[in-house]
Amino acid sequence: MRQAWAQFDNNIHVHHFASLQDWQQAFVETSFSRIDLRTDKLPEQHGSVRELLMALKAMGAHNNNAGKPSGMTGKQKLKSLYNAYEQYRLPNGNLPATWQIISGTVIK
Repeated sequence: MRQAWAQFDNNIHVHHFASLQDWQQAFVETSFSRIDLRTDKLPEQHGSVRELLMALKAMGAHNNNAGKPSGMTGKQKLKSLYNAYEQYRLPNGNLPATWQIISGTVIK
């Protein structure tokens, strides 16, 4: 989604999350240095960009970033997003989306 938006729009549409290294550093700085952090990628596939956007909406995802566009996204912007995302369509006809999950365990 981030890559598709970036093809035609400089606004922030997708959240920027702290990296694994950022989390590791934060834990070291707060005395939680004995934590095992790991990252996993969770791939999803959707039949259309609209289906993906509806899934994001259903889970409660909102764009609360500084620099986000004001107002609603118009038809032309959505059309541009749909067209930009098409280059990622998989051979099975679906569109991919990937979640990166960071989890941790306290080491005793």
